[in-house]
Amino acid sequence: GRVVCSAPRRAAAPSAGARRVAMRAETEDRRGGVQLSPSCSIDDMEGCSLADLEMMYIDALWTYYTSNKFMIQNDVYDKLKQELAWQGSEFPTLKRYEVEFVKAVIENARGTPIMSNNEYERLKAKVKKNGKRKDVTALLLYAKGQQTLSPEQFDELSESMKALGIDVALKGAACTLNNDPSILTKDAALSSTVLLAVSAIPAVLAAVPYAGVSYFYQPLPLVGGVAFSLATGLLLGQALLNRMQLNDAEVLVGACTCCETPVKQLFAGNDKLPVVTKKCDNCGTLLDISREKMEILQGTPQAR
Repeated sequence: GRVVCSAPRRAAAPSAGARRVAMRAETEDRRGGVQLSPSCSIDDMEGCSLADLEMMYIDALWTYYTSNKFMIQNDVYDKLKQELAWQGSEFPTLKRYEVEFVKAVIENARGTPIMSNNEYERLKAKVKKNGKRKDVTALLLYAKGQQTLSPEQFDELSESMKALGIDVALKGAACTLNNDPSILTKDAALSSTVLLAVSAIPAVLAAVPYAGVSYFYQPLPLVGGVAFSLATGLLLGQALLNRMQLNDAEVLVGACTCCETPVKQLFAGNDKLPVVTKKCDNCGTLLDISREKMEILQGTPQAR
């Protein structure tokens, strides 16, 4: 069975409407795509994804650990934990030291340290030692860093955390425990665009001498000129694609297995790779894009 932590009980709590507004306001204030789904509400969790539930849980415990205020009632908090467990999340094990570490890192990035170097190093060593929970720390740093730091400060924070093996990204349990593949489809229109784009310049160049002859010497049929330009452009374009190993191009489209952001990958050349590993631009999750299986799977984690 899972070990689920419980925050201390509070007798008083805001009304349902106030809780919903507060939770939504906290979440919508972030940059970087950490917003709750429009159909998700703290009082009606049926429309919430696993990522939504995790973000609500983070906000609730973050508020409690940092300000000793609990924004949701006991029964709602219990239901939130049950929903997380039901959907296969192991996230309800958020530790106080993790919150303290993330808060210290963020304040350091802002230039307003809140603890001594010795205290900070002690927390850092604890986080580094507990390697299995680095994804939890990464998610906390991403969510709260995006919410409170400038883009420059956030980038510096992300770089500094790499020394601890922490890849600051939207990679909570919803990402790390999800093994469901994302199906790939071929975008025929986009694939054809590769050939057309490369053929455009040769086609225009081929039209110049034809137009010159027609203008200065003898009028030539317009249809013939267009056909000549297109044929020349396509032939030279294909030759260029072969030269650049971009022939037989196909663009495969799918979605990130973590945040569901659209993912596109170009496969081309005589020796196409069967699998390409790339990083999601939105959440940083490594993705294995398989041309043979026509699916996206979560890639091998980066070195921790």
